[in-house]
Amino acid sequence: MKPNGGGQATGKAAERLDKDFHGFEPFKKQLSTAKAAVEESGWTLLCWSPVPKAGDIDCR
Repeated sequence: MKPNGGGQATGKAAERLDKDFHGFEPFKKQLSTAKAAVEESGWTLLCWSPVPKAGDIDCR
């Protein structure tokens, strides 16, 4: 996060999003859907899990 930051990932981050979420747009959709499910009553987190070595979205 930085001023004027954001946008589509590049490099290794883009490779992981492609592998774990089948691209940037599907990742964005899944993250937005997860966020909407907890509206103001919780949080949404993107985290890296070394086992099974994949990205995951968690809502609480």
